[in-house]
Amino acid sequence: MFSKRLRELRTDQGITQKELGAVLKVSKKTVSAYENGMIDPSTETLSGVARHFDISIDWLLGHTDIKETPEKIVEAAVQNDPDLKEFWKGLRNRDDLKEFFKQMMKLSPENIRRAIRVIKAIEDEEQPKS
Repeated sequence: MFSKRLRELRTDQGITQKELGAVLKVSKKTVSAYENGMIDPSTETLSGVARHFDISIDWLLGHTDIKETPEKIVEAAVQNDPDLKEFWKGLRNRDDLKEFFKQMMKLSPENIRRAIRVIKAIEDEEQPKS
């Protein structure tokens, strides 16, 4: 699945194997081998592809049909709620919540907002009262 999706991403973006190789710090021949399923990418390369195209590693590997990263999905869900949007800025890079955000990908935008509100309420309760 990776080979097919990598080729799809590259061609959709209109970049050559050589150009993608330069971004990933591998040769054109290596990109070709990835796209033909001859070799598997290293974890570092896989992360580089996901970062470059701003897509989910799970999508790249065929584990999901959801292309967007969990962070992008949650970001879109809280976009129109200034309080949640601000709170989300502090949450999105927390390693302890990354798996939770992955699980939220399957929820509707309203349920994502509800889940973020619950996290916010719990954190607000834990704040020391002055």
